[in-house]
Amino acid sequence: MRSTRASFRIAGLLWALVFGSLALILVWQDQLEKDIAAKLESNGQSTFVHLNRLQRKRKSLIPDMDLALFKQPGVSYFYTYSYLYNGRNYTVTEEVSVDLYYLHREGENLEAIRYVDDRNYPHTRLKGNPHQKQNHLLLLLTSAIACFGLALTLLGLLPSRS
Repeated sequence: MRSTRASFRIAGLLWALVFGSLALILVWQDQLEKDIAAKLESNGQSTFVHLNRLQRKRKSLIPDMDLALFKQPGVSYFYTYSYLYNGRNYTVTEEVSVDLYYLHREGENLEAIRYVDDRNYPHTRLKGNPHQKQNHLLLLLTSAIACFGLALTLLGLLPSRS
């Protein structure tokens, strides 16, 4: 019984540390993306970018089935564009709305908004492409696993009944 509780303590602590730190990183990344989006709207300058590639990606790994019971998975649309800033060529892949995807073709020049941060790194967003909020399912999953790890640790710390 003692070895089981010891393994609960060790595994729970490891799960709590690993997945808890991953949840914190995801929250931090989400906050940074929101800050950059706000600065793009307030301090951004117009620039032109060259559209290199249009891409479609299925959101599901499940193969197509013709059964009415299964909902067809959605499709994500992406533009890959490049631009020159301070002598360096930057290539960016950005998720776009379906309306914007079918509006342009490869090789066209598009208008974008550019914001340069304190480290002199440019951040761009295509004009007319709304900022899409990410799913928080991964954050919920990592937080739940971290809480499960804490519960395992507490279970391992409970005094044993002899």
